[in-house]
Amino acid sequence: MMDEGKINGVSEGMPLIQYAVEGQGQCRRVESTDTSTVDVVNRQAWEVIEREVVTARARVVAGEASVLLYYMAVNQMDPSLLAKYMGIARWRVKRHLKPGVFLKLHPELLAGYAGLFKIGADDLRQGLFMSAVYEKGQ
Repeated sequence: MMDEGKINGVSEGMPLIQYAVEGQGQCRRVESTDTSTVDVVNRQAWEVIEREVVTARARVVAGEASVLLYYMAVNQMDPSLLAKYMGIARWRVKRHLKPGVFLKLHPELLAGYAGLFKIGADDLRQGLFMSAVYEKGQ
């Protein structure tokens, strides 16, 4: 039974389409409201993401990487995806992950990263750790 105001698993109580194998080896679609398997997998995936964010933040604090590493982790990006969003080559993003290079970024490029991550350019340059873009709303 679902409490009012609470989400009942990943599907919010909506039936999931799953596939079952019949006795003769043929698959058929079945509806199910049991999301326990999906919930476990989602929980495990979020735990991996959270560990990546913690690791990225520690590397930034230790001076091993620029704050872009943190923002890539918290927004579930890799250098290729960030490069596509920025319209630049992947090797440039990888280079910008170096703290010394990041601090020398051209203001327009820094503003592009800041706009993408919905953070002020000065805050980004100062290395502030903010939430993911999807947590900030529209």
